[in-house]
Amino acid sequence: MDFNIVKRQIILEYLKQNGSDHEGEVWSLGDCISVFRHYYQTYVNTFRRDHPHISNETVSRIIEALPRIPDEYGETLIELEPEDYKVLIDAHFKTKYPQCNYSIAHFMSGKIRLLRYYKDFG
Repeated sequence: MDFNIVKRQIILEYLKQNGSDHEGEVWSLGDCISVFRHYYQTYVNTFRRDHPHISNETVSRIIEALPRIPDEYGETLIELEPEDYKVLIDAHFKTKYPQCNYSIAHFMSGKIRLLRYYKDFG
């Protein structure tokens, strides 16, 4: 898959959520693109195939979720910086999970990031 397709989805959904780029602030459009790019590239490097296509709705949910890890009630438990994702993503792909498809949607779901955060950042 051409990452430019995903990049266009990210741009579209980011602008729908934020109205404009927040360049120079944490979680700018560029920050979101860089996290997706790193995830997709790591997926390709690991599995030697492209990451499956995800919908605009899924891209939107991921963008919304990137800055924080919620607790079980949806309240922010941990604030994340864009740079944190390199560690989380790299460790995620080095871990062998049974019956895991390693999609970015799965990575962003449930308690995966929370458990990964505690393991990688203590």
